[in-house]
Order: sequence, then structure tokens, then C-alpha cells
Amino acid sequence: MIHLPEHVRHNLPTAQEVGAHVLLCCVVWGFLGLIVLECLP
Repeated sequence: MIHLPEHVRHNLPTAQEVGAHVLLCCVVWGFLGLIVLECLP
């Protein structure tokens, strides 16, 4: 287990925030991928 300084630990995002960001990134990249595939002949 990595021991982090207390001020760093408080600045880390919660698992829920990380999950929301990952989900948002997946949606954005999926949308961009769909556009690229639609533009290809």
C-alpha cells in the first residue's frame, strides 16, 4: 500500500467521481468514433 501525504489524499477524487469521468470519456470517444466511421466511405 502506498502511503500518501494527508493533503494529497484529500485532493484525490472519489471513486464515484472517477467513474463519472471515465463514463463521460467513454461516451465522448464513442461518439467521436461513430462520427469518424460515418464519415468514412
